[in-house]
Amino acid sequence: LKPKVIIFDEPTTALDSLSQSTVLEIIKEIHKEEGLSALFITHDLGIVAEVANRIAVMYAGRIVEMAAADKLFVTPKHPYTRALMDALPRLVGDPYAAKGLAGQPPKVIGQQQGCLFRDRCRLRMPRCESEEPQLTETHSGGAVACFAVQEGGDISVNR
Repeated sequence: LKPKVIIFDEPTTALDSLSQSTVLEIIKEIHKEEGLSALFITHDLGIVAEVANRIAVMYAGRIVEMAAADKLFVTPKHPYTRALMDALPRLVGDPYAAKGLAGQPPKVIGQQQGCLFRDRCRLRMPRCESEEPQLTETHSGGAVACFAVQEGGDISVNR
């Protein structure tokens, strides 16, 4: 069929690490030989780090950040992306330094108003209650949907 894009939805879920590695190598080989694009849908940030060139981070069904993989893992812009990175176990330093995300996910059924991350966000602003932030380009070539970041907020400060 010669597709231009293949979508992989959780392609390595429930596989042991050897099988995961094999599947990823096959996907990389097909990508290289056929020159096609691959869209991965996954919760596994290790897989993302290994295979992605560009990443879109979603929260409650909406894209909150997009960036080149190397930039996103080093300097995440959206508070949710930062929380994902903070939750990763550490190989260096205190392995128990990983932080969970406080609060509950939003209800995504029915009409929602404002930023869906606002109740869990340490950068929440009054306008987050009534307005939904739109994905806006950043100086680094990515995009973020956060009023505080768009207005120059610093998410690098610890929670």
